[in-house]
Amino acid sequence: MRIMSNGALSVIVSPSKADDYFSSEFFRVFYQKIAEGVFFEDAVFQARNAFFKANPSMRHPKYWDAFQLVVSRKIQYISNEPEQVPMQWWLLLWVDLSATLLGAWWRRNELVRRLNASES
Repeated sequence: MRIMSNGALSVIVSPSKADDYFSSEFFRVFYQKIAEGVFFEDAVFQARNAFFKANPSMRHPKYWDAFQLVVSRKIQYISNEPEQVPMQWWLLLWVDLSATLLGAWWRRNELVRRLNASES
């Protein structure tokens, strides 16, 4: 994203049209939580939950899917000091496990296909 490459540490994006009422309530609570010193990611989560508690009939994804937080790392405040980004070991593990399972599934299907072909 161009905004992130220009120095923004986080961006809230909307992949779909957002409901006006939800938007105003969401950002009111979001900025309130940020002012209290809550991490940006947690502020998004808490703003959604606060809205759902006040409006349980609006739990449909068309309301909560409207805003997604894109971050380069977990942020609580903006600092001029460079920070090291921690290694996302869980993401690497997930990718490795997914590739292993996909390979096993592929080999199994290939073996079943060959057995079925040889029986015919």
